[in-house]
Amino acid sequence: MINVLKSLGNFYLYSSLHIGICAALFTLESYLAFELVYNYNYILFIFLSTICSYSLHRLVGMNKTQAFKESGRYRVIRTYQRHIFLYFVLSGIAALYFFLHLSHQVKLQLSIPIVITLFYILPIFPKGKRLRDIHFVKIFLIAITWAWMCYGIPCYNLVDIPTYCLALLERILFVFAITIPFDIRDKEVDATIGVQTIVHLLGNKLSKFLSIGLLLVSFSLIVYLLLNQQISTIYFIAMIISYVITIVLVSNTKETHGDWYFGGLLDGTLGLRTLLILIVAFIY
Repeated sequence: MINVLKSLGNFYLYSSLHIGICAALFTLESYLAFELVYNYNYILFIFLSTICSYSLHRLVGMNKTQAFKESGRYRVIRTYQRHIFLYFVLSGIAALYFFLHLSHQVKLQLSIPIVITLFYILPIFPKGKRLRDIHFVKIFLIAITWAWMCYGIPCYNLVDIPTYCLALLERILFVFAITIPFDIRDKEVDATIGVQTIVHLLGNKLSKFLSIGLLLVSFSLIVYLLLNQQISTIYFIAMIISYVITIVLVSNTKETHGDWYFGGLLDGTLGLRTLLILIVAFIY
């Protein structure tokens, strides 16, 4: 029974199903926050394209981390390599189907983040480099791309400009903040492949302080939106709970924590926001 549960857990995490669900929920939050009509084709595209891109990233990353192939998550990824390739193909085909059902404007808005994602993953630069292999770049690319795809596009032209910009900045800062702990986890791996990150510059302790500081700044933007009556009390209460949980997780980050802490809990904060909105709305 334990082995079955472990296998199911590995499938859920390493098939990128978890991060795909979190991406879809993070996108759904954008519609809930401003009471917009859901675009189900877009939400499903985000869900499937996230699975596709993360699966491809894992497959390509195996060749960059040979020194760690028998340790931790790399051993699991190598074990399920064929499965992950299948998830990549199937999710890619399904994502293309929903992409074709999006409006021309949305397709154009997606073109830049899609290109950035491909350049981030694929070793198309000299000496097999990827965008993520450029010093200090990857965390900014992740934050901006996630915020733009999960909020910037669905709310484009549907929210007044000042509110739109503040909410976009809030999401950029939030994603940036929860990505810093992943650089703590990957510090040794990044050093091995010659990539410098914020964590190499500041160290673990200061990096966590930076992450928490960014979360506090990010939350202050939500307070501002509430005071200007741009978001509901329900949304605000949900964000309070979400930010408290996220700060606790960031504060307790250690390099020795397993993939369930990082890929499960920290990535899970993206989807937690939406789940809390729904829970608070049900109770309120």
